[in-house]
Amino acid sequence: MVSSRVRRRAFALTTGSLRTLLNSFLCFALLAVAGFSQEAYAQDDAAEESPAAPAASENPPAETEPPAESDGETAAEPNPETNQQNNQSVGLPRLEDLLTNFPTAEELMTKKPSDWLVLNKLENGKEVVLEVQPVAPRPDTLQKIETSIDEFPPFPRDATDKQKEQHVLKREQLFKMSIFLPDDKSEKEYFLDYRQVDRILYHEDKLLQWVTQYGNEGKFREAFDLLFKLKRLVPDWPGVEEQHDKLLQIEAQYNLDNGNPDSALALLMALYDRNRKFQGLSAEFGKTVNKLVDESLQQEQYRRARFYLGRLRAYFPDNPLNGTWESRLNNAAQDLIQKSLSQYGEGNYSGALESVNNAAEIWPEADRLNDTYRRIAERYQVLKVGVLRFADDAKNYPFETDAEVRIENLKNANLFEKQSAQEVALYSSPYLSNWVPTRLGKKLTFDLRAQFQSWEPYQPLNSFDIYDALQRRLEANSPDADERLRNYIERVDVKSPSRFEITFSKVPLRPEALLSFPVEHRVPNPNDESNQAINDLFMPPSRFELQSSTETTRTYVRSTSEPSEQTLYHVAAVEEIKYESLEKSIQGLVRGEISMLPSVRGELVSLLQDDGRFFVQRRSLPQSYVLQFNPNTEMLKNRELRRGLAYAIDRQEILQNIILQSDNPELGRVISAPFPSENQAYDPLSELRPYDLTLAYSLVEAAKANLKEKFGPLKLICVPDPRIRQAAEKMVQEWGRIGLEIELLDENAATDRKSGWDLVLREHRMAEPIVELWPYMTMSDVARAEDLVDLPSWLRQELVDLENAGDLRTATRSLHMLHNQLQANVEMIPLWEVNDYIVLRKTVTGFPLAPVYPYQGVEQWSSQAWFPTGF
Repeated sequence: MVSSRVRRRAFALTTGSLRTLLNSFLCFALLAVAGFSQEAYAQDDAAEESPAAPAASENPPAETEPPAESDGETAAEPNPETNQQNNQSVGLPRLEDLLTNFPTAEELMTKKPSDWLVLNKLENGKEVVLEVQPVAPRPDTLQKIETSIDEFPPFPRDATDKQKEQHVLKREQLFKMSIFLPDDKSEKEYFLDYRQVDRILYHEDKLLQWVTQYGNEGKFREAFDLLFKLKRLVPDWPGVEEQHDKLLQIEAQYNLDNGNPDSALALLMALYDRNRKFQGLSAEFGKTVNKLVDESLQQEQYRRARFYLGRLRAYFPDNPLNGTWESRLNNAAQDLIQKSLSQYGEGNYSGALESVNNAAEIWPEADRLNDTYRRIAERYQVLKVGVLRFADDAKNYPFETDAEVRIENLKNANLFEKQSAQEVALYSSPYLSNWVPTRLGKKLTFDLRAQFQSWEPYQPLNSFDIYDALQRRLEANSPDADERLRNYIERVDVKSPSRFEITFSKVPLRPEALLSFPVEHRVPNPNDESNQAINDLFMPPSRFELQSSTETTRTYVRSTSEPSEQTLYHVAAVEEIKYESLEKSIQGLVRGEISMLPSVRGELVSLLQDDGRFFVQRRSLPQSYVLQFNPNTEMLKNRELRRGLAYAIDRQEILQNIILQSDNPELGRVISAPFPSENQAYDPLSELRPYDLTLAYSLVEAAKANLKEKFGPLKLICVPDPRIRQAAEKMVQEWGRIGLEIELLDENAATDRKSGWDLVLREHRMAEPIVELWPYMTMSDVARAEDLVDLPSWLRQELVDLENAGDLRTATRSLHMLHNQLQANVEMIPLWEVNDYIVLRKTVTGFPLAPVYPYQGVEQWSSQAWFPTGF
């Protein structure tokens, strides 16, 4: 068999009928006017002559098998008129000229994509290029064509002459590439024998060249932006993942060379997570850690040095730098341990204690350093957390608190869970290995995980468990009924115990958000002697379970313990300890009583960020605070009164002086919508309402005149948070200055979601406004049509339009419109969003860099054995 390379080099165009040839010459003349050489093309316009050929492809009847040897010219002699047109043509562009004037990245992203076909035939010894619309199949177009030719079956031995002729015609069609010219508005299809093409430079490859160029120039933001756009368009394009890995390595080296090894290490860790076999990664990782450890020891930050060395040991245990640094630190610790023993023998107990503390700070793994303590602590790791409220604390506040959300995430495992939330929320699943949309998103196929790691405290699920959970939500009379889900799901099909499919009646924009609920695990009832499935029990999924509680503590343990005889263990229990105030909890952190604070905000964040002993991680979602109105309060249906309430709040002053006690804009900001300002739903052009006490007074007076006897005192409830309550007290004072009598109810006042109050100061974190705005506006846990009845008609319609949006762009426009209309009509008063931070002692590892929840992925965290010394 002739090789593919020889086949393309030895190609000669086949001849057709005279009419076909004349039609081709006419096509070539048109192409010459466009600036391309006619010799590279073979247009097929003989469909009318051959009834058997498909009309769409316009294929001419083939003659015979293409000859094996040819100089690459057409076998038919063109007429003089055509030759004259050819001589006047500009010719095809040279490859070297195109590479010299390579399109910019902006041009590649904004203009119509095109591929460059590099032809075999040289012009004046130079390679020339035919620019066409993206070819198909792609990538490896030429190889796929060759494969289809090689795999084309021979005709049967008993075939007739007519059957052989038809067989030859079909095989000849395989040699032709379908191409379209980039600027041809008629979208006329042409055919080119693939053997005239030496190689193809695809549009995606041109984008990858710019990713490489940006990386080499140190423009990493531009490089990653372009790379991620390309990955969203064609995630499986050859070379994309390799370029992603290389870009991480280049940026890590850039940061290391420019004195930012911390960023370099983070990038190398990300590279390891993507491709731990990346060439040279161990050496790069070791070099970066070596610099970090060396800097830490020069600054006498021994804990910091151990942390970086621990990273190297965890990622590359065979790296020789592990042994080098361990030896140095262990020798130093042994000297101090020996010194402490000598001092103890001499009766110098204070000196001995100081020496052993120093030894523990330098190298806690040193021999004879409380082996028993370390052995127990590493086997059963307890994470101690300082909190201000427990999730089960008594409260009359009718809405969910941050403490309840925190424990819900610790205890429950949902089918889908948020992993990050910036402009949009990203999801993962502890139970699913894969979910693939088909039929333009109207069907989703799910594959369940077959195995779990030893540290994962999950009970395996099967398709029937999920089917049962979905059916309970689809049944109208079920206590778990979900009206929204019922409107989306058309059918659920179980394909196997590990695979199921969901068919939607309409395409959901965020299917993961719709399916973010816990799935109970079916187990046989031990008390059922008949062993019938109808009597099975449904066990709720859980990561951690409440084991014990006292007045000041709550202890949660793994639902499934890790097996023994492992080399690495993870957090086995979480113990929450209540403190009177945030300041007291920070004292406990510094003293070593606890290892984590789940939420720190304001000026205290800056203090902890400057302390090398702690990780301070900003949460993906800020905490938003909004003033909402009770829809049953007639007085608050007056728009002038609501505007007066809004203008009377000096939000910036309250934020800086009460809530944050800082003017750092990175810690919090005033907002005009209930969703995060970084979310794509937030309209950045929306203006903030200013503080204007004079205008507020005028609006309230106008409202009094309209309301008459309906005007009276109002009741305000507030989220149980000391600083937010101080902010509410300040607002009540300001409202009193404009003639409004508003009472801030006591925390023990009896209220529910619909009565006992007129205004509520709520806290929330909204990651998915497309899905979450409806229940938030109706003050419900789920979206129900009946809850819309209390809302204004325009708002009801806007929420329904948002629910029915067919694409993300339409939904975003709808959210922007809602943003501005809510602001103009004062249907609520958005106040602030506050960035809060999770603080962890550096003995805790394995946590995400920008978590959505405080305990996100806690089952894979590790808490090293630690002595609370030197703090």
